[in-house]
Order: sequence, then structure tokens, then C-alpha cells
Amino acid sequence: MSIYPFDRSAIQEGIAIEDYHNREMNPGLSSTNFRHITTSPEYAYHKRMHPGKPTKDMLEGTLLHSVITEPETFEENYMLMPKISRKSNAGKEAYAKYMEEAKGKQLVNQDQWEMALQVRDSVKANREANLLISGTAPHHTRVEVSGFLYNKDKQTVKARPDVISKYPIMSLADIKSRQGGAAARDIFLKDLIYHKIYLQAALQVYVWESAGITIENYYYILVEKAPPFQAVVYPLDRQFIDLGIIELNDLSIRWERWMEDPTPGYGYYQQRLEPPAWFIKKHGDSDE
Repeated sequence: MSIYPFDRSAIQEGIAIEDYHNREMNPGLSSTNFRHITTSPEYAYHKRMHPGKPTKDMLEGTLLHSVITEPETFEENYMLMPKISRKSNAGKEAYAKYMEEAKGKQLVNQDQWEMALQVRDSVKANREANLLISGTAPHHTRVEVSGFLYNKDKQTVKARPDVISKYPIMSLADIKSRQGGAAARDIFLKDLIYHKIYLQAALQVYVWESAGITIENYYYILVEKAPPFQAVVYPLDRQFIDLGIIELNDLSIRWERWMEDPTPGYGYYQQRLEPPAWFIKKHGDSDE
């Protein structure tokens, strides 16, 4: 399955994030699936069939996405978990009453709640991030829109940018939470390459442009989860997108071949393990 052939595209709003990730409802490969394929198709297949429980970082990332992109509904979806002692009957009753009020909401502790509010304020104070997220007029910005490509009525790939902005020109943006100090340009650039984060941007742009929507810019909005909760916006060079699309195509072909003829582990006829240049240099220097 090359990502290039498709006969239908769909850009849809209003799809709940749970439905987007539901493999039966939306079976297309996501950028996460593609990143797993870079390890091995067998690994990607296992992760796809057994996604596992969300990690603390994932939950906090979702929390920050919500407070940044949808601050008006933040308190409808999240609730601060107070410290209630349940040793007494009164405490047990107060806890039961609170849990009843919290039904349908995600509970967060005091540190997470304060972090979310600090990040929200930091993004608001950053004029670049604020313009991308808020826009300058109604309908200039949309969030959590899903895009799908189909080939012969089979959904092949899917993508979901965090932000679609028409200010100043059509752009996509991705919000990423980082540890304190990890939003620095050189640190993020290293992670962007090493963890193949750029594949997500490439897939999003490919899906949108396949639907006839030219994307002029792609931005990363980085927010740090520790004081002073720094926020920064980095534009992504188009070359990352173009190279990423080529890599996605190679990965999709690799996936299709494995699905037709699964090979165990990392496959057969591997290249000989040879010492890399840095290893040779290191040992060469030590011999002098």
C-alpha cells in the first residue's frame, strides 16, 4: 500500500478523539503507526493490536492540549482532585459527593492543575503562539480536525493536526509538551530527527494537500511543563515535509509487503554489523 494512490479524501470536524483512534471505526495508519514501522513491521503490528494504557506523559499532554486549544471548555472536561481524608464518615461522604460531581470528567492533582494554568498563561503571553491558536477573526483557527485518505473505499491513512490556522496564510500546527529546558531549538531539533517526529507533520500535510488544500507553513508550538513554563514557536522547513513524505511512502510499501508475507523480528539477510566512523576514530585515537 503506497500512500500515493488514493481515490477519495475527507476532512471532517467533530470526530471525538476516542473515535479517531478507534481502529475499527478509523483503521487508517497514523503517524504513530508509521514511526513504529521504522522499528519493524512486526513491532508496529503488535503495538497496533495492543496499544496499551496511556502513560502519565500522554495524559498530561492531552491535558495541556485541552487547556491551550479549548480553554472555554477546559473545566467541563477536567476537575481538580481535592485532598479529602476518608478516615472519617464525614470524609467518606464528602469524597463520594465529589466523585458524583466529577462523573465524566478527568481528575487531575494539584500539581497538574497548576501546571496546566501556567502553560495556558504562557501560551497566551507568546504572541506567535496566541495568533496561531486564537486567530484574529472568527473561523481563522480550527482545532482537532481529522483528515482521511481512502483507496477503493478502504481507509488507508489518517491525520489530525492540533491546529489549522488561516492567519496569516493556511498553516498547520502541532502542540508538543516538553520537559523544562527541552524546548530549546537544538535539543528539539535533535529529538525531531532521532524520534522521527517530522513524519507526523509530513503525513498531516500530505493528507491535507491530497484534499486540495495547500499548506503554506507548518509550526511546532512547544510548551514546557516546568517553571518558568516557556513557550516557543518553530516553523518547520518544507524539506522536512518533502523528505518525510518520501519516507512515509517507503514505510507504507514495507508495511504492505510484511502484511502479505510476515517475517519474524527484523527480517532476514541483515547487513553485516560494521564499526561506525565515530567508533573507528575513538579507538584509533586511543592507540596513538
